Amino acid sequence: LLAMGLFFQLQVRNVMQQQTMDRLENNAHAVAELANTYYSNDGSTDDFLLNISMSYRVTEMSSVICDLEGRLILCAENPLSCSHQGLVISDDFVEQVVSEKVIRSTGIIKGLYNESRNVVAVPIENNGRAIGIVITSMPISTELLAFNRLSQMYLIIAIIVVLLAVAVA
Repeated sequence: LLAMGLFFQLQVRNVMQQQTMDRLENNAHAVAELANTYYSNDGSTDDFLLNISMSYRVTEMSSVICDLEGRLILCAENPLSCSHQGLVISDDFVEQVVSEKVIRSTGIIKGLYNESRNVVAVPIENNGRAIGIVITSMPISTELLAFNRLSQMYLIIAIIVVLLAVAVA
């Protein structure tokens, strides 16, 4: 019973991690498309800022937009007064995002967030060429909280089953 429970927990954790990364990637592509539309159609700055801010409020995923030099130019959380504006992301990371099209990782984004996060980065493309990148992330603690609740439920159910088995025997 215990071995089956551990296997189940590992499987659930893997599925939750995959779903989180898929949601982050979908959001990153949506923000990249939004940015591309803004750049290619000379869209309204107000509409763009409203849409990017709305994406954060709806998804609760942090997104930042960087130019090809790695300079952070916009945060979805607070587009008008982002304290991170001007932060420079590693050139190697920007080049990797542009060449691989999608980067999925877990860790700390130095200078941007202090906690460990699930991170997905995609390029912003206009007419087939990269014009910047989007980095979308969310704290791992959010995912762990849901996983811990599931683990607690499993533990309680396992204890009840063992107690019932002892009582019946």
